[in-house]
Amino acid sequence: MKSITLYFTILFLSCINIYAQLERLKGPINEEAVINDFYKPALLDSTQLDSLINERMAYHHIPGLTALINTKDDGIIWKRNYGYRNVALSQPVEDSTLFLIASISKTIVATAIMQFWEADSFDLDDNINDYLDEFQIHIPYHYNDTVTIRMIMTHTASIGDNWPVLDALTICGDSPISLDTFLINYFTPGGTYYNTAHNFVNAAPGTVWNYTNVGASILAYLVEKFSGMSFDQYCRENIFNPLEMNKSSWFLQGMNLSAIAIPYQWSGGQNIPYCHQGFPVYPVVFLRTNKIELEHFLSAYMNWGRYKGINILDSSTVDMMTSDQLGYPVPVWGCYQGIIWQQFADFYNRWPWGHDGHWYTGCRTVMAFQKEEGWGVILFMNSAPNWGVVAYIVNAICDYAQDITEVDEISNPISEFYLEQNYPNPFNPSTKIKYSIPQLSNVVIKVFDILGNEIETLVNEEKPAGTYEVTWNAKQLPSGVYFYQLRAGEFIQTRKMILIK
Repeated sequence: MKSITLYFTILFLSCINIYAQLERLKGPINEEAVINDFYKPALLDSTQLDSLINERMAYHHIPGLTALINTKDDGIIWKRNYGYRNVALSQPVEDSTLFLIASISKTIVATAIMQFWEADSFDLDDNINDYLDEFQIHIPYHYNDTVTIRMIMTHTASIGDNWPVLDALTICGDSPISLDTFLINYFTPGGTYYNTAHNFVNAAPGTVWNYTNVGASILAYLVEKFSGMSFDQYCRENIFNPLEMNKSSWFLQGMNLSAIAIPYQWSGGQNIPYCHQGFPVYPVVFLRTNKIELEHFLSAYMNWGRYKGINILDSSTVDMMTSDQLGYPVPVWGCYQGIIWQQFADFYNRWPWGHDGHWYTGCRTVMAFQKEEGWGVILFMNSAPNWGVVAYIVNAICDYAQDITEVDEISNPISEFYLEQNYPNPFNPSTKIKYSIPQLSNVVIKVFDILGNEIETLVNEEKPAGTYEVTWNAKQLPSGVYFYQLRAGEFIQTRKMILIK
């Protein structure tokens, strides 16, 4: 009997430990906020959604929250602010309020490094050590096994987060320890932060999924090596400026601190304010932005890498990054792993792509978009309730997004013929061409070279009113200027596109 009792005691404690480790990946649980919030809310109108969010915020002591819904074609179609960015001064959350977005930051890191992949600076399956000169990465007990860049980007590199070290290096304000200094001392035997047991997973690289902040930060280090500039400067010039994210920043220095939502933690019957923090691997956690600016970034992904005519990534790159890389769902979590991006498993079979964020001192965030239906959501909180609370609110917003986008399609029928600019443009070797027709029509779309010679017929059939998209692959053709033309009845429209190989 004693042995049976001991067995079940060990089993129970093991289950608790596994659950604790999963939540610790994003910080400790706020135990006071845990209730059964996993049931699906009913479809709501805007007023009811506001009431639901306010009620959840009050119940779980969330001081401030901001959210929006956007669509691929129309941008922001709904946005709301709730509560306070500063409770003591009764300063409300506003559209311009900056929030710590925690691990959503990793999607910016992924964007930066994939810009170099597009420039042929590396291959995803290259050995990471081929690009490291100040330190090398070897997994103890699997010392000679190769760690690839793809493994880093899919959390399968057998790298772990040594939280006692990371917690000790978390300070108020920006960290004085540079990213390269930290990584050198984390991965070099004998280094200040090196620990065989805690810095790595005891498994061969590529065999086990283990979410890691330190691992992902190596990608930012590679950006610095490839670009010859600091990671924050590279992002400013190549991501933030093109996407009009002018107030977004990795560092607190130079920011208007009063515009940043103060992080809070509910404790002892009150919301306790925390300082704005930083630590050495800042690129994977410590971006601060507002929902309007992050929507520009999300919109670029929803439009296959393009924002206001500017391409930050090729459409094929975006498609790969938001596609399953492992061939199986992540154990326990159930999500599918893309290139840093993940496909959420717990949004009621909607399976959006995105990322969430959690920092234990006052931060819960979600950014996600539904590929097929073309809508997305962003949500920031300046507190850290349990994931069930966040999922409940996000699901209600997703329900509302799905509902109003379906209604919008019905109530706003297509009123004119229109041929959109292809994207990406320039392209190599394929591009997408989107067009709309307001009525049943015989549609013909043809491609011509610069001399007017017909190259290919992409569409030649009768189609009902609607919006359509066709892909043209120019793999066998030389670089140059080409034209594509839509004919539908008496309507004719021609646009130019550029193939660059």
